[in-house]
Amino acid sequence: MTTKTEQLMKTWTPLAYDLLRDTAGTYGGVVTYLELSEHVQSASGQRTTMLLMNWVGPVLDMIAKQAHRAEDPPLAALCVKSDGAVGDGYLKSIEATTGGPVEDLQQRAAEDRLTCYQKFASDLPADGGTAMLTKQARAKKERVVRKPVAEKLQGDICPTCFMQKSLTGLCNNCD
Repeated sequence: MTTKTEQLMKTWTPLAYDLLRDTAGTYGGVVTYLELSEHVQSASGQRTTMLLMNWVGPVLDMIAKQAHRAEDPPLAALCVKSDGAVGDGYLKSIEATTGGPVEDLQQRAAEDRLTCYQKFASDLPADGGTAMLTKQARAKKERVVRKPVAEKLQGDICPTCFMQKSLTGLCNNCD
């Protein structure tokens, strides 16, 4: 990175940190990369023509390290892509701060967001809240889990001849 880029990131990081901390004040709150980008550039008065993907990851890494040093929860989990999921860079920030294996990055981010809400949210449910994927990420996961249409249109297997039954439930060979 260039010196100018490093200076911009040093300027933007505290602004992004404050935005994420404010976002954690609302249970279920998240900020998209684009919203974070617009906020830090507007608030600082310093804009860039660099692609968002070239600088937002390092800023979120700095936030993750700063939050870890300050014993704040992992605020970087509150910054998501437009599809409601954290980016692959979130795994790097976990490894750089808390380490440990991560089987499902999106679920881990949901759990990390819950710790943010539990510390900062003024509207936390009485039961302490629930780790949850964002609305968009939940919808995407449901689309993936649902059976493809072709599978739904297949009949069961006949236990006698092991051929596929028709959708009526009758075996064309045996019934």
